[in-house]
Amino acid sequence: MDPVDRPELRWYTLRAVRPELGEADVDIVLYGDAGPGTAWASRARVGDRLGFRQGTALYLPQHDGHELLVADETGAPALAAIIDQHPDKPRTIIVEVPDTDHLSPLPVDADAHIVIRGDRAPGEAVLEVLPDLQWPALGYAWICGERALATGTRKHLVGERGVHRRKVMFSSFWQLGQARV
Repeated sequence: MDPVDRPELRWYTLRAVRPELGEADVDIVLYGDAGPGTAWASRARVGDRLGFRQGTALYLPQHDGHELLVADETGAPALAAIIDQHPDKPRTIIVEVPDTDHLSPLPVDADAHIVIRGDRAPGEAVLEVLPDLQWPALGYAWICGERALATGTRKHLVGERGVHRRKVMFSSFWQLGQARV
């Protein structure tokens, strides 16, 4: 597609799908009007046209043992979908948010370590508490959020805790100060 005609693309997680009604739920985190995804979501109205493209699932539940799920507010919708679809997995959940207002996508009964970031840079709060948290031997780790949170958590798990790198799926949904292109 010619770049002039190509629409902005952003990645979101379907939280629920009701094909019989032609409906789907998507949780979206808004940041003012700073990025293309936020700008679109802030102005979207019922009846607006929207295109979908199926991507590959980042969460790979084909593992045995305990799992660690780590997300920030942008990864929380995907985390919530994982919890909804796989409620009985043995797991430890860590969520870093600027404040409690950003917890809305999470299921109310999710047993999670909530880490309030406040004004600190994304990832700093999780990386501060991570060394003190204990969990059983990991079969899998899923980490999604800002780049420093995702890469820093993976580095801690592989370098400090000895988790095999292939057991750690990490994705940086965004990077502080940059729109994802």
